[in-house]
Amino acid sequence: MRLCCTWCAVVALGMSSITSATAPPDRVSDALLEMRILGTVIESYQQEFGTFPASEQPLRPLSDVLQTAPARYERQRPPRDPWGRPYLYRSNQWSYQVVSFGADGEPDHDYGASLVGVGALLDVTDSNDANGDLVLFDGRFVQRPFGERALEFRTINVINVIFRAAASFAVDNNHYPGASTALVPVDELSSELVPVYVGELPTMDAWGRPLLYYSDGESFYLASFGADGEPDRSYYFDLPCGLFGYGESPSTKITADIVQGCGQFIAWPTGTEP
Repeated sequence: MRLCCTWCAVVALGMSSITSATAPPDRVSDALLEMRILGTVIESYQQEFGTFPASEQPLRPLSDVLQTAPARYERQRPPRDPWGRPYLYRSNQWSYQVVSFGADGEPDHDYGASLVGVGALLDVTDSNDANGDLVLFDGRFVQRPFGERALEFRTINVINVIFRAAASFAVDNNHYPGASTALVPVDELSSELVPVYVGELPTMDAWGRPLLYYSDGESFYLASFGADGEPDRSYYFDLPCGLFGYGESPSTKITADIVQGCGQFIAWPTGTEP
């Protein structure tokens, strides 16, 4: 069985809908949109040349880095962030970060003190500070100010915890844990995942409802029905990993479902891109 790393394609698959949408008027939302575009430009460079644009630590203005790239890449970059400061960048040639220091222009971390790792499936930092940094890591936001959306991001984070454990199980056993023909509570996975793959298995979403999973061994889905607890539509979970994701998109509902398939989010509430 081939277990594919489908979360790596999330940004590329969703860019057509992102770039065609009208950006919300607030500066944080504008920055999120522009940084997604920057991530796509950087990943296009990597696909063409086999490595991300080189950048030694610490953070450097992305415009300086792209000056050495072919002109078609430099032209695509958004200019400065919505607060008038340059977007910053660093890379170890295999992973990359794009950073905006947000409304206050002050870094929340010493970015030069840590190595650039792999950003896939890292937790999203729960920040209620409207002045906080925005950090895009390998095409995925791992830090941003999101104020009242903490419950949605907390649910996204615990879904990622469960999937990391399930993916580790799959590496060792050549199939995902569990067996179901419909969505059932994730606590049924405890006997297979605890304590080898996760010390404590999260079983509830941030609204206190059971998280649900589907697994046929080759496909693995996780779901929360969001703030209202009601499914927004029918889901067909018997599709192979990767195929379902081509329809992924945010919902226009704040109370929308949060659904992940084989590591790739395929539904989420508007404004909370995983």
